[in-house]
Amino acid sequence: MTEDKGVPRHMPQLDSLRAFAVAGVMFLHFIGHLQILGQGVELFFVLSGFLITDILLRGAPTVEFVGSFYIRRALRLFPLYYLAIAIVVVFSQEMRDAWRFYAFYGANLWVVENQRWGVATHFWSLAVEEQFYLIWPLVVLWTPRRMLVYICGVLIVVAPLFRLSAVLVAHNTFAYVLLPGSVDALACGALLALFRPRRVTARGLIVAAASAVATILCWLLWWRLDDPSVYVITMNSLALPLFYVIIGGAAHGFRGPLGWVLSQGVLRYIGKISYGLYVIHFFVYEALAPYLSPSIRDPYAQAVVCAAVTIVLAAVSWHFFECPINRHRDLIVRGINERLSQIRFQRSD
Repeated sequence: MTEDKGVPRHMPQLDSLRAFAVAGVMFLHFIGHLQILGQGVELFFVLSGFLITDILLRGAPTVEFVGSFYIRRALRLFPLYYLAIAIVVVFSQEMRDAWRFYAFYGANLWVVENQRWGVATHFWSLAVEEQFYLIWPLVVLWTPRRMLVYICGVLIVVAPLFRLSAVLVAHNTFAYVLLPGSVDALACGALLALFRPRRVTARGLIVAAASAVATILCWLLWWRLDDPSVYVITMNSLALPLFYVIIGGAAHGFRGPLGWVLSQGVLRYIGKISYGLYVIHFFVYEALAPYLSPSIRDPYAQAVVCAAVTIVLAAVSWHFFECPINRHRDLIVRGINERLSQIRFQRSD
């Protein structure tokens, strides 16, 4: 049986990393502070860059492969995304006014244009990833691998400079929600896919530890100075070496205590439903917060309630909505490719 090059190789410990990433983002939004938890988005970006590039490196610059890639991405991401938008449109005038931005994955453009967060504030990262998915396959499939390494290096350098110039010149602290402002994390993941280290070395652990300490110190500085530019410019870059080492090790499977933690079934399950958790969680908070605040004063207790409701809804979405669509992805992709082949054959006649 030949391997389907459009399907990612399953790496179980990466599911657990997704669980940590989505938990960080959820509790940042539920609690409203501890900005360091926002690094969960950066972890998602590095994971996406790694997995997508890994798929593309095993592919070929053909109509069938590129078409399969885009169809698979669409079937995985679009249904729940557009269902959420359709539901929120019913209850939110803001969503009804801005539906064109969200319908075409431009939530990040809406944030920059309005210089504030909106009713679907977390969709900016989904917009960044979708914009990346549109461009990156063309880069990977038609560029020599050695050149790809240089491209990733340039992107990792350019993104923080873009954020810095946006803050200093345009006084825009929202520029990091644009693709050029977040592409360093995606490129870091792509670089990991290109090199695929076989094990975590002592040097790698030292780099990861230094990265973690620097990120924490940066957050403490931001908290002390209350200066958003500290977070926007530096923190997003400082965490990347840590994520590079952790994802690289988890891709091959950690052993020992860390491997045991990342192999826990609960974490892996949370990771599997992480897309639903991410899409749903902010709407759950917006819906429940007005009712929870009078009865539950503690924001941490409110966060636990919101998290529990979000997990239940995401589990329902996974088992009864997302999984049935996922099970038919191969059949849909095969049917479309067969149809394309027939059209080309008829034209050749």
